[in-house]
Amino acid sequence: MDNSVALAILIPMTVAIGIGLWMGWRYLQGQRNRPGLVATHFLLATAPLEAMAAMMRGAPNGVLAAARDTLSWSAALTAAALLSGLFTAIIAKSHPHIIGMSLALHAGIGSLGFMALVWWGIRIAA
Repeated sequence: MDNSVALAILIPMTVAIGIGLWMGWRYLQGQRNRPGLVATHFLLATAPLEAMAAMMRGAPNGVLAAARDTLSWSAALTAAALLSGLFTAIIAKSHPHIIGMSLALHAGIGSLGFMALVWWGIRIAA
């Protein structure tokens, strides 16, 4: 498999993780994050999901992605992190007392998904 495909998935996801870490740091300091930053974080994490789904389905020539099991775990965890992040944004105003716990869950699920993605990248590079 061409490593450029893996980089096309890993690079935007790594940037999304970096933005998420920055936003988490700002949250812990009591600062609000700009909506544009939140949208960028969301879009950079969502875009690789489409590529992951396409790779799990296989190439048009019938070749399946290497280490498909790891990629499917990463895609599932990334989708769960996206849903938990959206859930956090939806409940932020009506239930402010559980935002911290909800963000911690979002970050934990996202971190597991990213670790699975990095493991997939290592497996296909070998």
